[in-house]
Order: sequence, then structure tokens, then C-alpha cells
Amino acid sequence: MDLCLHVKNSLLRVASVLEDVSGILTLPMLEEFLSILENEPVVFLDDRIRSLVATVSKDPAVWPMLVSQSRRQKIVDDATRSIKLAMTTDENRRYLATWFKLRQFLDCLARVHVIPKPWSQLREKHPAMRGKQFTPSILTGRLPRMVYTTAGTTTGRLTVTAGPNFLVTPAASREALRPASADNDLVIVDFTSMEPRVATVAAGLSIDDDDIYEQLMDICDIESRPIAKLATISALYGASEMRLAETVGSKVKAKSLVESVRNFFAVDELERRFEEQSSPGPMRNLFGRPLFDATRTPRLRVNHFVQSSASELAVLLFADLCEVVPTLVPLIVIHDALVVEVPKTKLAALQLASQQLSFQGVKFPTTVTSV
Repeated sequence: MDLCLHVKNSLLRVASVLEDVSGILTLPMLEEFLSILENEPVVFLDDRIRSLVATVSKDPAVWPMLVSQSRRQKIVDDATRSIKLAMTTDENRRYLATWFKLRQFLDCLARVHVIPKPWSQLREKHPAMRGKQFTPSILTGRLPRMVYTTAGTTTGRLTVTAGPNFLVTPAASREALRPASADNDLVIVDFTSMEPRVATVAAGLSIDDDDIYEQLMDICDIESRPIAKLATISALYGASEMRLAETVGSKVKAKSLVESVRNFFAVDELERRFEEQSSPGPMRNLFGRPLFDATRTPRLRVNHFVQSSASELAVLLFADLCEVVPTLVPLIVIHDALVVEVPKTKLAALQLASQQLSFQGVKFPTTVTSV
């Protein structure tokens, strides 16, 4: 794997950081990855350099041309030393492969086109959408590029650092989007019961039903899907049983249901295993991402493991989907949903491929709906 710097819109190879791994790491990518491993921001450009760049250009990639050769080489040496030191552990090396695939997919997301009038009406209605990051180009009708970071939360749930933040916009905002071509459709691929299925993977359970809540209802004698969902939230995340008790009409019954669901997901065994994993170093999610804040209580460890693993698995499976149907144009990731542009002639192929997504032998079904 090579470390490269952006110089005049080109990539300049400056060091080989991992000889047995293929790929290209840029300095911002390396800062993001190491920030995850260190549980604190890692930066190689000091405030003086960043201030200098901001003074002369809107493009942060021009910094190599604004510093001396010796200063530039020191930055490269520091970055190379840091990644090589981080890669001395097997867990970090394993996670790098996952993270690199995540980062590549997020970097390939295309800019979104909007329908002018309804988009303008939405911006008037919702003050949070009035910033320049939500302003489409007059010439193309496209919004600025969305930039996600994987280091913005302790669990790895994505956050947006630049461009329109569709993670916080109302669902109605998607209705104002349009495909770049009249021959294409916009659809949303949305995973169903992603986090409970990740819990079954962690526990090594076999799921026979496309709807995990249907199986849960049969095994735990639960009368409805909403009750099964509430009991799952309490069992996996330690959420209050109050709402569940109000729904079923009894605190005793709510407690019994939660206990049954905990047994279904083998939560006690997960809590014991994660407690062992959290010492002496941090516990890690399915892919090796360190979870530094998942050390306080057994339930918090399960909570962070499931949320972190599900967040990263969703993006990995979206990347797999786009490899199977290469004519897809991925646009927006909204937690465990993906907005894509697809040729009308490939819609059936997308529907089929989206139902075949799996991880470690467990199917992760989706729904595919028009925007």
C-alpha cells in the first residue's frame, strides 16, 4: 500500500507503507484511519500549515506546494512511521482491509441532482437546509458532494463533514431528487432488521425466516411484530421496559418477554464474551474496529458491538451490491439505507441482487422502493 499526496489534482507516490497490501492511502485517509485506532484526532498538518492553505486556496490539497521540501518530507516520514507502527498488531491489519473498502465506497458516491421547485420549497420550509451545502449548481442542478467520515462517532456510524447532510434532513427531501438521466430511476435499498441480524451472527445463531421478527414471535410466543421490536430493543440495548409494559399491559409480562428475547439472542453469553474481549485492550466489532467506549457495562458493550458492526456491514454490503450490478450509481448512504440511480432496464437485476446479500452465511434481506 502506497502513501500518496494530492498535488495539482494528481496523486504523487511518496512512500510505501505496507508492501504486502495493495491500494493507495492519502494523508487525509491516513489521519481518519489512525484517529479510529487512537480514539483521538490524528493530524499531520499543524495549524500553521492549515492556516496558510486556507489563506491562499479553497483546496486543502495544495499544501505540498506551500511548504519546504524538508518540512514535507518530515510530514511524510511521520505518517509512514505511524501507520507502520499501527500495523504491528493483527487486529489493526485485519481492520484496515475492511476500513479501506468502506472508505473507497464512500469516496465513489456521486453528486445528487434535484428538482428545482420542490427542492426550493423544502429549503424554505426547513431552516436547516438553507445553507450553501444544500444549494444546487445553477448550471447542472447538482448538489455539492457529500463527504462522510468514519471517525466521527465511537461506534463508526457515519457522519457528514461537508456537503448536504441527508442524515438529518426530512424523508420528504428525497422526493425532490431526480436521476441524472431520464432512462434511470432513483430507488432506496433499505436493509430490514439489520442490527438484530448482526446480533445473530455474533451469537452464531441460525435464522430461517427472511423476517427475523416472525421467527422471534414464534419462538418467544410474542403476539405482534411491534411488540417483538420493542422487546428486542430492551433485550439488546438495555432500553427501558416502560413502553413495552404499556403496550402489553403488564410490567411482569414485559420483563418476561425481554428475558425470552435475551435468551433468543444469547445475550448473556455475548456479555460474558465481550467482557473478556475488553481486557486488556478495547473490545472490537465484527471487523476489528476498536470500541473504546464499550467498556462501562455489559449492555453497553453489546449495544456498541451491534451498532458498530451493523453500521460497517451495511456499507460493505452496499459495496458488494454495486459490484454485482455495476450499472448502479450510488448516491447517498443513510445509515442502513442507500439511495442509488439505476437504469430502468437493470431494476429487476437490482431487485434480485439485493435479496442475495449475505454475511457469514446469514442473509441480510432488503426492501427496494422508488424515491
